[in-house]
Amino acid sequence: MKYLIGLVLMVVSFLTNAEWVNCKDTEMNAGYPSHIIQCFPSGKCNTQVFRNLCPEGATAHSQKPIQHKLDNGPWRTVFNTSIIKPSRGNHQCFSRPTAFRFDTARQIVVAATVIDDYYSGTWESVPTLIVKVDGKPWQFTDLFGEPEEYKNNKRVVASGISLFRVEREGKFQRWVIYSDGYGVKLSGMYTPQENLINAEWKFFRDKEGNILELFPNINKALFPHCINYNWKGICTSTDKWIPKNITTQVLGNDFRFKIESVLHVPQKTKGITPYIKDGKLYGLLTKAIPGGWRVYNCLWQD
Repeated sequence: MKYLIGLVLMVVSFLTNAEWVNCKDTEMNAGYPSHIIQCFPSGKCNTQVFRNLCPEGATAHSQKPIQHKLDNGPWRTVFNTSIIKPSRGNHQCFSRPTAFRFDTARQIVVAATVIDDYYSGTWESVPTLIVKVDGKPWQFTDLFGEPEEYKNNKRVVASGISLFRVEREGKFQRWVIYSDGYGVKLSGMYTPQENLINAEWKFFRDKEGNILELFPNINKALFPHCINYNWKGICTSTDKWIPKNITTQVLGNDFRFKIESVLHVPQKTKGITPYIKDGKLYGLLTKAIPGGWRVYNCLWQD
């Protein structure tokens, strides 16, 4: 049992001493925060934190935005649901956004779900991408190919999406998405198309042709977030809603994730969204407060 600075959390480590430590209050309020760092040819860099606004009550969902803030500046709207083409009706919002910066492609990509009629009995939370190439407007795209075929036949309720750009010797190879909501606790999908707009995606599958289960060592997973850190994939996820544990897993040689540590969270949270800064791995953890969510910044110690 171990207590972290700023927030009471209990860590159980498996096989290694890796764990989340030094969780500190950022004084930011956000339900699904994510963090990127953008650097310019001048050498100046800024920190951007993204969040969504998806208020209580389905009738208020239309046109609610994704926002970001630069360093310590104010929150500003980046885009809202009017960017979705074609429109999916009046009761929709973006949720579960995670932002990624790819310097070699000069892109910022927000992986987010589109939720329709959140308080209906048949609501969905479908993964999408919103892409911005430097100097150009944001563009929305669904995930075509096999994810679209799945969505047309089965209900999709995703709670976390992550995007990897795979390169070899500086040359683009493929994009990879990790997401829940497709019949397994965590699925992977890929496309060889460098242009993400309207790209066709295929699932990683097992020998029997089923969507490959990438989280075989845990019973349940919500809010999965994955990142490429020190040439290995690391994913965080919670055990349920409302979470009691946040599990951190590392990608194995068999393309499946293995448990590295488990974080016990006595407070109501929405998991940890990892990011890299100055070569170190950090994570934004959200804790429930009256009327909203408070963001804590944690360090991964391995």
